[in-house]
Amino acid sequence: MAQRLSPATATIARRLLAVGGILIGKTKTTEVAMSGWGTNQHMGTPWNPWDLETHRTPGGSSSGSGVAVAACLVPCAVGTDTGGSVRMPSAWCGGVGFKVSEGLLPTDGIIPCSHTQDTPGPMARSTADTAFMFDVMTGENAGELERHLKGQGISSVVSGDGVRGLRLGSLREQDREGVAEEILVLYEVSLERLRSLEAEIVPYAPPTPYEAMAAETMK
Repeated sequence: MAQRLSPATATIARRLLAVGGILIGKTKTTEVAMSGWGTNQHMGTPWNPWDLETHRTPGGSSSGSGVAVAACLVPCAVGTDTGGSVRMPSAWCGGVGFKVSEGLLPTDGIIPCSHTQDTPGPMARSTADTAFMFDVMTGENAGELERHLKGQGISSVVSGDGVRGLRLGSLREQDREGVAEEILVLYEVSLERLRSLEAEIVPYAPPTPYEAMAAETMK
């Protein structure tokens, strides 16, 4: 396997390279990309960089990408997401990950888990960087990226208003069941901090209850 050369370069990789992206390497994933924890018993589990004393899981399955971004080894990375494999490592490692709609980005070169749910997605340390990377992955003109993002209300410069006026969703009481108490304490501290910065916090009710989605998945 060490001597194997891929016969082609995936479209999203070619788009990133075309605008000056530098390929650092292949990051680690869970076995066959089938775990949300990010653990890999055979090849080792990447270390979540937010705790240098205790080896904590980084989330998966794009675990190495999440760790590489959080540890500032790279400014951004590509992950793939079927059931959370971009979103979970991004969240667990304190970054930003974007699960795009199926069919929006080309998937050539990606070994599929689900033809109807697999999507590649950008991972970075800020929303602006993630949006910029996503624009490149869609094939937007590199010379127009900044203008294109500003046209959608996204700026690479942080607004002086911060989060003031933003409407943000929070977990409902029933969604907090099973979460460790110390995590909930930190969660509430974060919500209060956002409220003090004049963000509007409202409980988020998904269109389909999580319990119903979990039951459907188990069928």
